[in-house]
Amino acid sequence: MPAVRTCLRSLSLGALLVCCAPLVVAQSAPAAAAGPDDRPIAVLLSEQKWPEALAAIDRLLKTRPTDTQLLMNRGAVLSNLNRNADALATFERVARLNPQLPAAHNNIAVILAATGRYDEARAALERAIKAQPTYATAYENLGDLYAHQAYEAYRQALNLDKTMRSAKTKLDMTQQLIVVATGAPPQERAPAAAAAAPAPLPTAAPAAGTGAAPQPAQGPAAAAASGPARAEVEAAVRGWASAWSRRDAEAFTGAYATDFQGGGADAASWRRDTQARLEARSRITVTLSDLEISVEGDRATARFLQTYESDQPGSRLRTRKTLGLQKQQNRWVIVDEQRR
Repeated sequence: MPAVRTCLRSLSLGALLVCCAPLVVAQSAPAAAAGPDDRPIAVLLSEQKWPEALAAIDRLLKTRPTDTQLLMNRGAVLSNLNRNADALATFERVARLNPQLPAAHNNIAVILAATGRYDEARAALERAIKAQPTYATAYENLGDLYAHQAYEAYRQALNLDKTMRSAKTKLDMTQQLIVVATGAPPQERAPAAAAAAPAPLPTAAPAAGTGAAPQPAQGPAAAAASGPARAEVEAAVRGWASAWSRRDAEAFTGAYATDFQGGGADAASWRRDTQARLEARSRITVTLSDLEISVEGDRATARFLQTYESDQPGSRLRTRKTLGLQKQQNRWVIVDEQRR
């Protein structure tokens, strides 16, 4: 059975560990040589047929109960079925069978952090690092976890003393760090219960998902659009803004549908013009506020106040914007963009 990489999306802080958001991936340990019985599972995983994959894995586990690769895949599948308690128990079983497998500890941390158990998540990541001191994924996730905890500490300091400018500066810096890591500010992320978990893949590519720790209610508009779809749309919109701020032309234009033309004569012209505009600036900062999202089937609308600023003098601009999004090939992309 091909090795599976389950992504934590760099412990996405607001939900910490957002399993993959881009978190980073945990790879299963080598298991017995793949046989013909494993190939159907690889296909089911690649097609994201989670219930069928779980049934197939459980059948094989009856004869191979200590196969850590099967168990790692089982844990990832359970996460995608929102059965996080069962997924956690499965990853913990892997850790008992092979304490030196860092990926198991890493995935344990992702699930713990997604439910707000940050101290336990940190301990799990430290076990992953102890098992393999060169395991970069755990270090990145641990950094994201510390960033989240720093954010909460600075926020509490400001709650106690709103004149503390140094804390405000640090709060803004940690928030930007979290946005880079997860695509969304910590206080605006969706509840963990609605988040997608790490996805197993029979290839070397990481599977992405999003998650979040419980946050205060955001009002009727946010409540009406709650759930996995809203979390996915918000992650797409936040990722779009983050790519714009990084001047990452590939990621920014990739947030749009392939036939999106903008103000160009055709899609190709728009993409070339957009890349040129991004490369012409040495600094761009894009922040979003008052985000409201509505979802109907495979269509969604995101309304927000956008603040844009670049290295160009007098460039600061606040604009009300509406994005129309559509789910295409299992991802939300922008198909319409309106300013007012």
